Amino acid sequence: MARKKSPLGRLSGSAAEAKRRFERDRREREAAGKAAGSIILNPSDVRGQYDAGRVLMTTLGGGIRPLTHEDLASFRRNMQTVGRLSASGITARQIIDIASSGPLLSRAGDIGDLGRAREQIKMAAPIAASVPAQSRHSLDVRFLTDAGPGSKVSRHTVIVRLHGYGEQLRILAAAPLDPDKARAERARTAKQAADALRKGYLAFDCDCERHRYFFRYVATIGGFNAGRDETGYPKIRNPNLRGIACKHVLRVMAELQSSASILSFLERTMAKAQANIESRVSLAATQAEADALAAKQAAKPREIQTTEQRKAIARAARARRSVIAAATVAAIERPPNRIAPATRRLTSGQQEAVAMFAKQFNMNEVDVHRLLGRN
Repeated sequence: MARKKSPLGRLSGSAAEAKRRFERDRREREAAGKAAGSIILNPSDVRGQYDAGRVLMTTLGGGIRPLTHEDLASFRRNMQTVGRLSASGITARQIIDIASSGPLLSRAGDIGDLGRAREQIKMAAPIAASVPAQSRHSLDVRFLTDAGPGSKVSRHTVIVRLHGYGEQLRILAAAPLDPDKARAERARTAKQAADALRKGYLAFDCDCERHRYFFRYVATIGGFNAGRDETGYPKIRNPNLRGIACKHVLRVMAELQSSASILSFLERTMAKAQANIESRVSLAATQAEADALAAKQAAKPREIQTTEQRKAIARAARARRSVIAAATVAAIERPPNRIAPATRRLTSGQQEAVAMFAKQFNMNEVDVHRLLGRN
């Protein structure tokens, strides 16, 4: 019997695949920087040492044209803006919020990277976690995502570097492993540490071309780059430094901050680190685990919500619960044919909840108001 195809492909070989892509990116960038007549705009150029005789080009302001010193001043202002975005670090939620407030639009009517993440990328599964060689204070988590329509590849690798690992492990080191100990005697559980870890500051990298040409420079100067540093200003692809992350990274950020399965993966990682405090922890997902999570995500993709959208949904839910509770009390306490006069006006949130309640229970809004005892 034929083996069922894995939603994200076989995990075996995925690490080598990602390594090849990142290594190819490094070699090609290194060669471009050393080439005679290189067109890369280096940091010294941006600082004002640009030789106009090089006649480099930019798309700042529209079509392609020769670069000017006025453009360099604009580039420096753009760099300062990016620096202010992440002065103290950046979190998964902030990345989504920034992507929603400053989408990088390549043409009129384009939905931007956040829109493409919502519509085109459905899966993001953690494949492995390990402590990077250069630091014992961070944890690298490797994710696989699907690729968008028309892509040259079937999947992408996103690396998320969680900076709070060292601090969470330090707290865990003081916590006894005995599960019978009272909660008050434990400094923190592995699950609590994992939850704090995924909500904390991070850096990221992606093997897609969008990240390579549009966002690697932004991540580098912003201090949230987890891969090869990019020092060449993207004067052609992204001269205004708009946007912050590709659609693959945005899907990973949405899953990272909300997925119970990913929280469980991080919890297992932290529990293993707690039990082997002196070792560099590493954990790998099984093929079955990755397939199950990817299939679940593909069947019902998670909505990628900004902070404001989350707040609006929470407000509507609270108002809806308030209306339902009031309706229940009214139905119990008042005879069905008696309608008490209105004693106060509904708030806008409650009005919205009335409409939602009426729709859910196949009623009209007048009936809901009667149930509430309002004329």
